[in-house]
Amino acid sequence: MTEHNPPDMPWHVLGAGSIGCLWAGYLATAGYPVTLLLKDPIACAQFRDTPLALENATGKHRPAVTAVEAGTLGESIEWLLVTTKSFATLEALATVHHKFTATTKIVLLQNGMGMQAQVAQRYQELAVIAGTTTDGAFQKQRFHVVHAGRGLTRFGSLSPIAAADLAELLACFSTVDLDTEWVDDITTRLWHKVAINSCINALTALKRCRNGALLEDKASLDMIRALAAEAECVMQAANITLPQPGLYDCVRTVLKSTSANFSSMHQDSVLGRRTEIEAINGFICEQGRALNIQTPVNYRLLESVLGPTGSQELNNWKSKVMKKRLSRIITRSGDKGSTSLADGSRLSKQSARIEAMGCIDELNSFVGLFLSELDTQNELYESFLRVQNDLFDLGGELAMPGNNLLEEEQWQSLERLTEHLNADLPALENFILPGGSRLISLCHVVRSVARRLLAEGLEVRALVRS
Repeated sequence: MTEHNPPDMPWHVLGAGSIGCLWAGYLATAGYPVTLLLKDPIACAQFRDTPLALENATGKHRPAVTAVEAGTLGESIEWLLVTTKSFATLEALATVHHKFTATTKIVLLQNGMGMQAQVAQRYQELAVIAGTTTDGAFQKQRFHVVHAGRGLTRFGSLSPIAAADLAELLACFSTVDLDTEWVDDITTRLWHKVAINSCINALTALKRCRNGALLEDKASLDMIRALAAEAECVMQAANITLPQPGLYDCVRTVLKSTSANFSSMHQDSVLGRRTEIEAINGFICEQGRALNIQTPVNYRLLESVLGPTGSQELNNWKSKVMKKRLSRIITRSGDKGSTSLADGSRLSKQSARIEAMGCIDELNSFVGLFLSELDTQNELYESFLRVQNDLFDLGGELAMPGNNLLEEEQWQSLERLTEHLNADLPALENFILPGGSRLISLCHVVRSVARRLLAEGLEVRALVRS
């Protein structure tokens, strides 16, 4: 690897994961002073025992990288590369922001989306740059990073950057043995990357497989197609240019080119670490909610990775998202008697599909009211929580024609629940007047709304398959 004589441009790298160590290694190899900022004395001791190693196609190298505990850093920070997990970013920055000066530049290179805007907002007085990469890297062991696949890293500014600073940064990139590109619209690139990741990462984590295995499984491809359709609807509503020739095709291309790779979420999941699902599929759900776009498939994956309904992790995410207002309650797009489905197509508000969606929403609301009156320790409580989620998926199927979100097992589970509830009941010989108590009355309301789906001729299962 060729060494250069760069200008005095010291780098501090916050986040010693695969990408952080990769960039620290290549920057140091190019001759730049590089300091890894570690979170505690134990990590520093490990680094002293096994300093950073960079392994690539030319062999194994020991670039001159130093490391210190972030909170004990002595010098001020000029260039800061942040490669922490998205959820750890603000806390990590807080450990070193006392070393920021008026000329500090923050460069973010992370998975997911949403955190970049938060950092730019919090540090408005500083130049904040965001990046997205397709380089493949993993760690054989702590601080031993393998450059598994060469890709392209794109950077762009989220806030004003001085011309001299930008020139210095581009000169630096030109001497580092990584492929980089400066783009004017980094936000669109970040959207494209998070949309692609939303179709890949969680599935590989749940299926415990390499990226390429998704191409060999029809169910996975169907799920990817549904995820891509949702993400494209959200991007269109957010006025983001769609990737060409289409997100689904882009995902297939990425799966082919990275077929032997394990996604970062797969690696985190296998090792029992917190994943970045909230900044990927969670971001798609969050943006969809703000734009009145349903994203049931992304939510289903989010729930599968974070934990079932009621889990602390899922509740924390919901609490965060629910604090944000819907930005478009009144759109006036339906003033002429039609409304949009999730795929962008428009239907009359009087159509059978729209009527069914409204009826399912109404039924789900009454099930929720019924649950609010039911003791959480009652054996039916968890069963009806699942029913609510199934109804949500059913509404999602209607909103996205051609996409099947409900598995046959979910229908069978509902039938088994019905049989279980009816098993000990005597034969019905008389009609029963609704009433008796508030809880029983709510049961009758739920029953009558469910019957209306059929009474109005809305054969939902047939409709969602049409």
